[in-house]
Amino acid sequence: MEAATVLAGLLMLRLIPFPFIVMPIAVALWFMSMDLSEWFHGDLFSWEQRRTVSLWFGLGLLLVFLVIDGRTRRDYAFWGYLAGLAAFWGGLTLMDSGSEWGKALYCLINLGLMGLAVLLRRPVFMVFGAMGVAAYLGYLSYEVFADSLLFPVILTLIGLGVIGLGVLYQKRREALSEQLRAQLPERLLQLLPALRR
Repeated sequence: MEAATVLAGLLMLRLIPFPFIVMPIAVALWFMSMDLSEWFHGDLFSWEQRRTVSLWFGLGLLLVFLVIDGRTRRDYAFWGYLAGLAAFWGGLTLMDSGSEWGKALYCLINLGLMGLAVLLRRPVFMVFGAMGVAAYLGYLSYEVFADSLLFPVILTLIGLGVIGLGVLYQKRREALSEQLRAQLPERLLQLLPALRR
């Protein structure tokens, strides 16, 4: 069923170049990655294994659409990024990290997604990154301020901070992107997608 969806989607893209068609193709490929990895493994996958497959598939999808981004007349990359981020970020978020270092690494990865949003000028990365950072800060506030009267205050401040940073990013995203790109070496800039105006 997944292979038929992918083939039908590719045929539709050939006949009607409509960018949203990328989304069902990407979702079908995601399901296919789960089924094929289970089939090659020869046994039913556990929940942890499915999260790992989802994480790596999402990362691979993001890399594929990073190559496609800016190199086609229509914006096919948006839907590919959305599907890749949903798979990658969902797998990453659902992974069980018992250590504080693992949770801090999760926060750093989400900060990296926010940096990619500025670099690539793709707000979808900012949305997923901000949700991850907010989840980590919420976890910290719950752990640090558990059973405290300051808990609702800290949670409110985190929410207002995320909203404030979102508004600031929206106002200055073009300038931030240009500043960040100016700091990168020329060889790396050539690998990045062309800027869309």
